[in-house]
Amino acid sequence: MPSFHFMDNQYAPNRESPLHYDSSARISMVLWGDLKERTGRQAVEARAFSLVVKPRDVKHANQYGRRGARIFSVLFDSDQLPAFLPNGDTYQWYHRGAQLPILR
Repeated sequence: MPSFHFMDNQYAPNRESPLHYDSSARISMVLWGDLKERTGRQAVEARAFSLVVKPRDVKHANQYGRRGARIFSVLFDSDQLPAFLPNGDTYQWYHRGAQLPILR
């Protein structure tokens, strides 16, 4: 079973982060605020209760909204997300009540 730890971050209004990789695979939920996350393939707008499953190798940039955002994350010590996730190491956003299927 992979080991993990938690992170609770608050981001300033209108803050932007350039394209980057995260240091750990993670599952993150927007607790409040909003953001837009861009990858080479897509741009996703996320709001409170949006949840993302993100492998470590996803290059992305973030732009936080006018109120900023607070994001709670579970970071995994291995490069891979845990096997209990139905879509494996697939980068995926879930919005409003849609996160329940990944927790089964």
